[in-house]
Amino acid sequence: MSQKLTIIDPATANARPPPRRAALVFGVATAVAGVSADLLPSVTSLSGSVSVVSGFVLLAWCEHWIYRRLLRRRPLSRLLLSALVPAIGLFLWVPALIGAAILGSFLLPLMGTAVAGGLWFASAAAGSFVVVLIDTVVSALVVDFRRRVQLAVLLLATSAAVVSAVTFFLVEATIEAVLAVAHGEARAGVNLDPELAQRLVGMDPEQASWAIAGVTLLVVAIFLLPAILSACGKLADAVMERLNPLDEAFSRVTEGDLDIQVEVGGSRELQRITSGFNRMVGSLRETLTSLDQRNRELTATNQATSRFVPFTFLELLDKRSIVEIARGDQVQLDVAVMFTDIRGFTTLAEAMGPEQTFAFINRYLERMEPTIAARGGVINEFLGDGIMAIFPRGAESAVEAAVAMAEALSSFNVDLVAEGREPIRVGIGVQSGALMLGTIGGRDRLSCTVIGDPANAAARVEGMTKLYRVQTLIAEGAFAQLPDGAFDLREIDRVQALGKHEAMRIYEVLDGLPAATREARRQHRAAFERALGLYRRGAFRAAAKAFETIAKADPTDGPATVYAERCVSLFDREGDPDWDGVSQLGSK
Repeated sequence: MSQKLTIIDPATANARPPPRRAALVFGVATAVAGVSADLLPSVTSLSGSVSVVSGFVLLAWCEHWIYRRLLRRRPLSRLLLSALVPAIGLFLWVPALIGAAILGSFLLPLMGTAVAGGLWFASAAAGSFVVVLIDTVVSALVVDFRRRVQLAVLLLATSAAVVSAVTFFLVEATIEAVLAVAHGEARAGVNLDPELAQRLVGMDPEQASWAIAGVTLLVVAIFLLPAILSACGKLADAVMERLNPLDEAFSRVTEGDLDIQVEVGGSRELQRITSGFNRMVGSLRETLTSLDQRNRELTATNQATSRFVPFTFLELLDKRSIVEIARGDQVQLDVAVMFTDIRGFTTLAEAMGPEQTFAFINRYLERMEPTIAARGGVINEFLGDGIMAIFPRGAESAVEAAVAMAEALSSFNVDLVAEGREPIRVGIGVQSGALMLGTIGGRDRLSCTVIGDPANAAARVEGMTKLYRVQTLIAEGAFAQLPDGAFDLREIDRVQALGKHEAMRIYEVLDGLPAATREARRQHRAAFERALGLYRRGAFRAAAKAFETIAKADPTDGPATVYAERCVSLFDREGDPDWDGVSQLGSK
């Protein structure tokens, strides 16, 4: 909700607190001066000076207090009363004179303070009268604040000229009368000290002129200085009191409050300032609203972009934003790579049709994706019904994800069976090692991918799950990084893939399999290892019998069935000295 700050009217502004210390000093100094008048002249002089100064402070506050009260009246009465206030100051010495006559010398110091303070008060009140005159009369005619100040200066200058002229003529007349008396001319009511008369007789006209000018300037300075200070101070107070709401408004804006508004009023300049401030705040509010909207859009865009280019890739490439990505950016990492694939998906897709196929894939991937992300994995690419993911944390995270995917698959298949559909099978392959992660592509389209032997090996190991009829296989690079006993594994084979010069061991992950299947694998673990040993020594007939025994006891043991069939095909190589126990794979 928008809040409006009102430009303060000087009449409603906070008044200055009374100068209590000055009042205390004035009372003490006046009392000391009265007591020591006949005893200690030096103390009397010092105390009298302090009394005058503190009296000035008190009278200045009183004049300001009266000015504040006058501002609350109607314009005409305000103007008339402000014109009468200076006359009050001129008669402040009357109460002091009466008191001195009654109480004697004790109040004589107060008489000097009253006379000097009265002149000061009258002059300051005259300055206030000028300000009131400008506010009540001139403001109705002149809106421009600068011209108001100019008129105030003009009025003060005019007052100075009038006072100067009057003072000049009075001083000149006084000196002429004194000189006439000094030359022996009789003047009624003028008594002159003989020594002063002797000095004046010797004064030439030029000296007399300088004396007149000096006295005139002194009187004008004494009378006009308080008026000028009073008028300038009140004009400055009026300006600052009207600018204080702007200062508060600016503070509110810096604190984030953009609903603030300042009432437009006052002089033309102040109206321009306040209206400009309101426009600035409105423009700033619109700008920030627009920026906020764009930030939300940018956030949504970044979230959408992260679904295509995961932020983990940016972190691995040491980039803060996708806009910093350039073709060819790459970094070498030691990570684990996983490939997964749905078995027989082509036949399944043909039976479902395009629309149902997409729905099925998305439903399946929706189950699999969280198991990868929860272990710190990053999906590099969706390969139709397959997934390629990397695990910066290493092989242990990848195998944990594979086990979680197997468990999620079991739950998914339960839902499929409940819907009257056939359960699906998947293959998962994992390998670890050093590879390059970076960007590839043309000028207009880029892709972030991994390149290296571990990625190729993981893809081939996933393909081997079809050959050995198992769900999850890991290569020996990933096996070497696993903590001892962290997973339930069994060695399956040593294979040499097409195009490779070195053989690698592959292991089946038993974790995640149905409990009955996993228990059967454990029961035949030792028998499987013995049969595998016979196979690697080239005793194919004995190995075939051993694998057939395992396969009959556990028909779900795919590797045992595969080995039994393979051993039969190798009977003619029984005892071959060139046999090294490595399975040569004829396809990728």
